[in-house]
Amino acid sequence: MTFKKTLAVTTALSAVALLAANAAVAAEKPKLRIDGYQEVYFGVGDVSNNGFTNAGTPVYASGKTTDAAFTILNYGEIRLRADGATDSGMKWGVKFEMAVDDSATKTGADEAGIYMSGSWGKLEIGNDDGAADKMQIGGTNLNTIGSNIIGAFFGPRGSNSLRAEDQTNLAEGADNTKVTYYTPRVSGFQAGFSYAPRADATGTTVDDTSNTGSGGNWEAGLSYAGKAGDAKFEIAAVATEGKTERSTENTKGRGIGGSVEVGAFSVAAGYSSNDNWRKANSEQKAWSLGAGYNGGKWSVAVVYVDQELKVNSNTNKDESTNLSLQAGYNLGGGLSTALGIYALEMKSNGTRRNETSPGVIAKIEARF
Repeated sequence: MTFKKTLAVTTALSAVALLAANAAVAAEKPKLRIDGYQEVYFGVGDVSNNGFTNAGTPVYASGKTTDAAFTILNYGEIRLRADGATDSGMKWGVKFEMAVDDSATKTGADEAGIYMSGSWGKLEIGNDDGAADKMQIGGTNLNTIGSNIIGAFFGPRGSNSLRAEDQTNLAEGADNTKVTYYTPRVSGFQAGFSYAPRADATGTTVDDTSNTGSGGNWEAGLSYAGKAGDAKFEIAAVATEGKTERSTENTKGRGIGGSVEVGAFSVAAGYSSNDNWRKANSEQKAWSLGAGYNGGKWSVAVVYVDQELKVNSNTNKDESTNLSLQAGYNLGGGLSTALGIYALEMKSNGTRRNETSPGVIAKIEARF
């Protein structure tokens, strides 16, 4: 048994052992909560080259954009959560996220799983985002509009091309069934580790047949958070490796980033790289920088992203830059709005041509 599998099994057994701990006080009945959100986007972009194909990840209900077309896209989730505690005082919870409109490769819950936590840390089991995905830090953390939606409106999507800001993350196992353990934060440090035994299983009632290979993958993260005077800061390093839905070869991802917050001002930056990103012999690199101000009900941010994708030893090379000015305003009562102005430029020496896509996206979001 490999070290990765041994760690995952040992962690799970430790959590189960805690369930059997004795206590004098009986636990209270678990509490059920229902919440969710719905996002509606309005966007238009001046797509200068129709040779590019636009599409989003995830799949949005209204389709895709075309040259200088106005498009309305939407996405939402309903979440059910149950939280409780055992007789020994260990906390536990279950969640189900039902996607209003998601990729057709899944049925039922978008994410579902159980967690257990205590002074020893936190254990999560189910189909959920892994440690690297949750712990990664970058400039796009300051987005008020979001990341995936930018690619849906403006980013070209060829067989292996970049798609605007939604490709700054490391290649990983998405929501495939996994075991994740987070240590408690000790002297500012916290570590996380995820292991998914199969890359082609969603963990719900069906297999995600769009994924390739049945091998597993792992994710790891290490962060340090602290204070220096009035400033709060966090630095994180993350890594992934294994079979994913993007490549038939083992994908290796590495990333590092950090953020600083002083009062209402925030700055964040990050760098990531992926080998065998969407196919064998490909290399993807991205770095991002963001600066923002949170005025309470309103916020504003400037975010810059630079990405590069090389395929087959530089035979095909895609490059993209995206500079955006984003602002958000909370109307109260769960309703908020946001507006983003984007300047996207993409270059390719492959079959796709150069692309310049200035555009505007507005969002209305309801949370309940």
